[in-house]
Amino acid sequence: MGIKTWISRLFGGKEKATLKEDPKSDNPASSIDKMDQEVMGLNFKEAIEAHQNWKKRLRAVVDGNSAEQLVVEIVSRDDQCILGKWIYSEGDRKFSSLAKFDQLKQNHAKFHVCAGDVLRLAQAKNHQDALKELDDGEYARSSLQVIRDLVSIHIHAKNSA
Repeated sequence: MGIKTWISRLFGGKEKATLKEDPKSDNPASSIDKMDQEVMGLNFKEAIEAHQNWKKRLRAVVDGNSAEQLVVEIVSRDDQCILGKWIYSEGDRKFSSLAKFDQLKQNHAKFHVCAGDVLRLAQAKNHQDALKELDDGEYARSSLQVIRDLVSIHIHAKNSA
């Protein structure tokens, strides 16, 4: 399947998007074409998946099931993850003049502040508020917005390539 179909499914199309490719499948429709994923130095599928994994990682901390030692000050930074590193390097070089890129940059920074807030709540044993943020609070809203911004940039990049 192409990334457009995967993104459509991610946002509630007929079938839910498969975030992990099936290595056993011989069906070329079961995975996103690698060329379609990688645009302007960023694998958009991997960036979206890594972004979505933050929720799993934070939920594990809230639930007390995490082996990771996450640090609020690092999680709150927007330049430490795959997407943030791209934003401050290749992305900035290619898209700094685009308003939608600036929006992605701002929303990504806000997302990491929210992720840091969730981690802070979890570490303070305020599990109920941390879960509320993960499921339908500012964290959840900013997370969805970053994905929308990534899709917008991906479409622009594919059309410009």
